[in-house]
Amino acid sequence: MIRIKEILQWLPIPLMFMLGVMGGALAVPISFISMAIYISFLLVLHEEKNRIKKLIQLNEGEIRVLWSLDSHQKTVAEVSNETGYSWSGTKKILERLKDKGFVQENHKGMFFLTEQGLKLKEMKEFIRKI
Repeated sequence: MIRIKEILQWLPIPLMFMLGVMGGALAVPISFISMAIYISFLLVLHEEKNRIKKLIQLNEGEIRVLWSLDSHQKTVAEVSNETGYSWSGTKKILERLKDKGFVQENHKGMFFLTEQGLKLKEMKEFIRKI
């Protein structure tokens, strides 16, 4: 009977030791996971910063033409009517946007946004909501 009381009396010490060892063992993976989340967050912020830089590098005319386009194909005349710019001015702006990778031209001479252009347009909508 005395043996059982002695064992029960000393039982919390090994339990605390085991909990301490297990807690220390869990601390390393948890710190790695939190560090991975932090690094991925920084990468996303860096990508967004680069997108905003590209948006800022566009002039007002390029932005207006870019916003008038969407994933559907439009002719230079349609874009010109929407923006109010002349046909030749709109054509020059579309060529600059094509060189920057925001717009593509098909074999019929119609223009549409690339994936990069669509992302910029989505970002504009996001900024407008803020």
